[in-house]
Amino acid sequence: MTMIATKAAPAAHGFQTESKGRLRVSLAVTPQEVHMAQRLRYAVFAEELGAKLHSDERDRDGARLDVDHYDAYCQHLLVRDSWRDDIVVGTTRALDARGAREAGGYYSASEFDLSRLLQTVQRPLELGRTCIHRNYRNGATINTLWRGVAALLSVHRAEILMGCASIPEADAPAVCAKLASPRFLVEDSMRVAPKTPLAASLIEAHVQQEPRIPALVAAYLRIGARVCGPPCHDPDFAVADLFMVLPTLRLARRYRSHFLG
Repeated sequence: MTMIATKAAPAAHGFQTESKGRLRVSLAVTPQEVHMAQRLRYAVFAEELGAKLHSDERDRDGARLDVDHYDAYCQHLLVRDSWRDDIVVGTTRALDARGAREAGGYYSASEFDLSRLLQTVQRPLELGRTCIHRNYRNGATINTLWRGVAALLSVHRAEILMGCASIPEADAPAVCAKLASPRFLVEDSMRVAPKTPLAASLIEAHVQQEPRIPALVAAYLRIGARVCGPPCHDPDFAVADLFMVLPTLRLARRYRSHFLG
């Protein structure tokens, strides 16, 4: 059994645990809590969705973990179910500018050329590895997770929230064709370029379809996030990744008061 030695980023000063009924969101503050997030990620990405993860790490109980280089520099949000022994049912990780410098860059930079965007933004906050247990993929869980994200945005005084939104390969051409509309795109100054683009011909062939947009992507769009350009193909996860940004000043008004108070 392989054990990992993770140096989880410290809890953000001023972050408060957010509760909503049976669900609550908090930051992981110990390596064991980070393992809980990584355990859920492995269950969702590898076991459920069939992703090829390049990690052999396990926790002290022998459970498989999804671990990568960036985990040690991130803050990890955990959504827990207080009615079921506080099990972790949702997670995402956040990487700020300082963490990115220590990590050698943002995770998204492995898939997209971010140089143009990063020249114009001083305080980005990158989300990544977001997942929710299959039995909890509903509005309540997404809402709870977003309250935690909003708290981090406030603590870090971030200008934008950014990151990759993943769409399964089978659905990606039609979804990406729909989201290529000017209605969903950012202005030119914030565009990014994929390093391994999904074939444009595949996307163009699905322009007339009306696909079902994945719940997390739809949630991002509802609160004001926009797409930064064509998708990147990620064969290890069997998805197409869209790079999305949410300038905090553009957070939709009805969500601003709900999430940020």
